[in-house]
Amino acid sequence: MKKIKALVTTETDGSAQLISHAMFSDAGDRLLDHMALYRSVAQHCLGATNPIFGDAYQLRLSAGPFGKLLYLIYPLYDDIEKMRAIERGSSIGILERPSKEELERFGGLRHYRDALEFCYDCFVRLLKIGEFLRQETGIEPRPITITDKDILELVVTDETGKVTRAKRDQTGRLVEY
Repeated sequence: MKKIKALVTTETDGSAQLISHAMFSDAGDRLLDHMALYRSVAQHCLGATNPIFGDAYQLRLSAGPFGKLLYLIYPLYDDIEKMRAIERGSSIGILERPSKEELERFGGLRHYRDALEFCYDCFVRLLKIGEFLRQETGIEPRPITITDKDILELVVTDETGKVTRAKRDQTGRLVEY
């Protein structure tokens, strides 16, 4: 990241500026920096071994053109500095048991960062950066079609929630396991 930061923070336009504002610069919204922070905290600090909010977050399914997708409905926590402290070390003593005042403050916010909207904004930003990079480098995208022979392993969940898993055996056939 140090090399990327050095490259993009010296430029003032194009994809470099988009990346800088999304990741490093206080002049920007640091959207992708926050995405990485939420991911890191969620991956390492939400769960049975080291929960920061216990079971306060909730997941739901959203049906759409790409199937049913899980999304977070609980609002994303707003104290970025506390989250950075968690990312640097551990949630122990930081948000392990939020005080009643902190829960009331956060629960009473009139405006908060909605998780699904935030994910969409991050996705759109990454698409914009990708398009800028394509324009600046002159590299044209080429579609890749994945065929049955390209699949090494798969996990499929149907509309009832039944999970089917398969992987290639020694003969090359996809076999359920």
